[in-house]
Amino acid sequence: MEEGEGESVKVIQYPDLTEVLHPSNYSRSETEFIFYLQAPLSNTPYTLKGKGFTPVASMNNWWPTHAGEERRLTLWWLKVPTNAGNEVKAGRNRWGYSSAKDKYSQIEKHLAKSGCGLKIGEPPLLSKYFHKFFTLMRMPLDIKPIQQKWLTRHNYRHIDTGAMASYWVNGWEPNKYSIELEYEFFKTNQQEWKEHGLDGY
Repeated sequence: MEEGEGESVKVIQYPDLTEVLHPSNYSRSETEFIFYLQAPLSNTPYTLKGKGFTPVASMNNWWPTHAGEERRLTLWWLKVPTNAGNEVKAGRNRWGYSSAKDKYSQIEKHLAKSGCGLKIGEPPLLSKYFHKFFTLMRMPLDIKPIQQKWLTRHNYRHIDTGAMASYWVNGWEPNKYSIELEYEFFKTNQQEWKEHGLDGY
C-alpha cells in the first residue's frame, strides 16, 4: 500500500493479481497483473489510458439487483512484467449480496471486490457459475484441450499469460460491443432475465 492511500484503493485477489478500486489514486502494484472494472457513467478511461491500462472486454451486468437494466461494464487490464513472480500472501476478497439460502449464493463466492458486476473464476469450469456473468478467469499456464473447448464455447478469450497463470475473459471487445450482440448470444433479453433470472438455467 502506498503512503497516504486508503485501504480500499487496492485489493490483492491472487498472488499475481491486484484489483484497483479507485484508479484516480492508483500507483503500480506489487503484483504482475492489475485490473479495474469500469461502471457506467465513469470518467475512468481518461485516468487509465495515461497509466498504461487497456480495455479488454465489455459485458452487461446480469446480477439480479440489476435485472431489467442495461448496464455496460468494461474491464481494464495492465501487465507489469517487472513484478512477475513476486510472492504475495493474501486471501481472495469479494463482495457479498445474497443469503446462504439464496439460489445465487453459489455464484456469490466468485464476485470480485468491486461489486456484483464481475466474477473472478478458476477451475472447475461450471456453466451455472460463469456462463452468463462477466468473468475474469484465472487458468493454469497450460490448459487442457477440454478446458479450451469450454472457454471457447462460452465466449472466453485469452488476454494474457504471466509467471503463475493465464487469464481469460468473456464478453466482447469494447470497440465491437453492443447489447444486441449479447442478447443474441444468450438468447434472452433484460426483460426475460428480470422475470425468470436463473430459473431453468
